[in-house]
Amino acid sequence: MAKREWIGEYVLYVDYKNPYREDDIITRELSLGKCLCVNEAKDKAVAALLREFPTTKMQEVYICDGWGHLFYM
Repeated sequence: MAKREWIGEYVLYVDYKNPYREDDIITRELSLGKCLCVNEAKDKAVAALLREFPTTKMQEVYICDGWGHLFYM
C-alpha cells in the first residue's frame, strides 16, 4: 500500500451579508485542515457550510490552498 501524503492546508472563505446591517459584508474563514486534493477539500467545505451556515445567504464561497490558489464553489 502506498504512503498517503497530504498536499496542503486548505482554508474555506465565506462572504455573507451582515444580518443587522445590509450594506456590510462579513468574511469568515474556516480551516479545512490537511487534504490530499482539491476534491477532498471541497467535500469538507460542503460539510462545513451545512454545519456553520445552514440559513445564511452567502455572497461568495471559495477555497484557498497553501500556495494561494483560489477554487470558487
